Amino acid sequence: MEKYLTAADRVARAAVFGPPTLSPTLIRLRSDGRRNGEAHLVPAQYDVTGLSLPNSFHATHRVPVEADYVIKVGLTGQRPAASEAIAVTLWVDDKQVASVPFDLEKSARFDEDHQDFGGQATQFRVRLTAGDHELAVSIPRIYEGLPARFGGPNPSARPEPVKKPFAAPPTAPPERVASLRKAYDDKEAELAKIPLNGVRIGSVDVGGP
Repeated sequence: MEKYLTAADRVARAAVFGPPTLSPTLIRLRSDGRRNGEAHLVPAQYDVTGLSLPNSFHATHRVPVEADYVIKVGLTGQRPAASEAIAVTLWVDDKQVASVPFDLEKSARFDEDHQDFGGQATQFRVRLTAGDHELAVSIPRIYEGLPARFGGPNPSARPEPVKKPFAAPPTAPPERVASLRKAYDDKEAELAKIPLNGVRIGSVDVGGP
């Protein structure tokens, strides 16, 4: 009975004063967690939309009311240095609704031998109707725009950084030279492990209305 009275009170208030004002919301979505592995070679064929690749993001979100929403996309992962800009694409209910370029080479960076997307973000502003929606964010044509040495389609025209050979201080003792050499070799080994599809969608936040 209390629920009936509460519902009746809400209907009466909406009829007299109009619908209540909704407070702004900010929700972090959870991806379905699909992971297909990392690639170190360019595949002969792949999903150019990026939707089925491990760096995409898929989630179902219930929209409370039709309005304009801001969808903030957080990026993470690494990509070889001198790669061209990527595109970040938003899909709603299996339809592509927006795509924005993101060029890490033109942003503030503190590395020269690789692209680190950790902490980077971009956003979309879209109108969503009330109800459940399938939201997806992908990086299309991920194997394009890589340095030419990887053999991918449409290779990057950007010059790769000049690799500095190992050089120890002339006055360093043998133990110090060995330590510096190991650090140099370890760094080179880590750079060689950077996957060609390493940059990925790390988080998706929906804010509005």
